[in-house]
Amino acid sequence: NSIVEIAKIEKVKAEFCKLPLGTKDLLPQHIKYLKSRNFDPTYLQQEWGVMGTIGIGPYANRVIIPIEYYGVLCSYQGRDITGKAELRYKACKSAEEVIDHQSIVYGMDKAKPYNKCVVVEGVFDAWRLGSGAVCCFGIQFTNKQVLCLARNFKEVYVMFDNEYDAQRQADKLIAELEIRGVKTEKIVWDSIKYKAKDPAEMKQEEADRL
Repeated sequence: NSIVEIAKIEKVKAEFCKLPLGTKDLLPQHIKYLKSRNFDPTYLQQEWGVMGTIGIGPYANRVIIPIEYYGVLCSYQGRDITGKAELRYKACKSAEEVIDHQSIVYGMDKAKPYNKCVVVEGVFDAWRLGSGAVCCFGIQFTNKQVLCLARNFKEVYVMFDNEYDAQRQADKLIAELEIRGVKTEKIVWDSIKYKAKDPAEMKQEEADRL
């Protein structure tokens, strides 16, 4: 089964991963937050499995982002919707993950059939670009994430934000992939033209064209 397949390439930490207590389908407050960021909540719920939490518990008032790998729920992230939480993103506790989320890329299962993907920084960037986009949960990436990309994709396009540090990491990721024989290319996009500091802020129709 899928767990066995995962165990062949990764150390399995927990038999299964449970979403936080109080996780439900998107509630009005989550829908309002996602719409404020120009996302379609119905699309995110149906295509990416996005859910939300109620106002109590350690993951209160968050959009819950399931992280799947080979069809198995391996981990999750919770994104604060209030603007008041100390942590904007709160990851699943390490001991409760099936495998470490930093050893895989988000969106891999949806991109794998294409044999190519575009790597962006964050989950919201991947949502904006749609199926075929993956992320490493920030500009920092691990050797295991490099291997995950190299193992699953023949072509990888890297589209990080335009800040100096992000572009430096993009170049580093490209170099690591090229060493492993992956065809790579950096996508340079004009943040001024799109009036967006990252792909997530782009208008959907512009992201679709890109």
